[in-house]
Amino acid sequence: MLPVAPAEPTQGGRWLRVLRVRHRHKWVGFEGIVASGKTTQARLLARSLRSSAEVVPEFGNHELGRYLSSYGSPGMRLTPEGCDTSYVRHLLALSSHMQKLRNTARSRNTLLDVATLTDAAFALADLPEPAARELRPVMRSAVDSLIELVRPPAHRGVLIYLDCAPEVAAERLARRNDAEVDPEQIAFLGRMHDAYEYLLTGRQDFVRVDANRDVDEVASAVRAHVRM
Repeated sequence: MLPVAPAEPTQGGRWLRVLRVRHRHKWVGFEGIVASGKTTQARLLARSLRSSAEVVPEFGNHELGRYLSSYGSPGMRLTPEGCDTSYVRHLLALSSHMQKLRNTARSRNTLLDVATLTDAAFALADLPEPAARELRPVMRSAVDSLIELVRPPAHRGVLIYLDCAPEVAAERLARRNDAEVDPEQIAFLGRMHDAYEYLLTGRQDFVRVDANRDVDEVASAVRAHVRM
């Protein structure tokens, strides 16, 4: 659709009606802590867009992404049990996310991307507080610099941050796993939430959606920010 702006006078005294083109979004990114609803909202939006949308797995549909996904729940532990290789894990995950974003321009569909920043938030949440405080500025700068190389143009996509309280996310995980709410899990999700807030500080390319509400209310809020 081409919205029509009011007529504007030119230097010669004539009036010119300006047309501003609003492109349909070709990329929609979803970010948020575990159980904030990233995958759920991506699938609901895909249903709204029907055949023109494609939900991209957390690590992408390429060889490295499939390798990382083979180690269980996306975004949790990406190496065999008992192997403490978290730094390598997060580096591989970031590389996978960059490949995933680079492929966006090649697709004819609207790509619904999940959790590009999640592993950086996990890394900060995993670190002891003194180390995390020291590394936060360095990690944010590094992540932004790398992703900037492959990020879709701002007018072609939108990044949606599903802001979910750690307590709400922990309750969802407990229901999902038919278990009791774990206080340690709430504490970890709190550190992850803080990491996300820090990583997004100063950025102008995202919109915040309250993800503590009913899934359909959140979906309606998401659709309001997407040009279909």
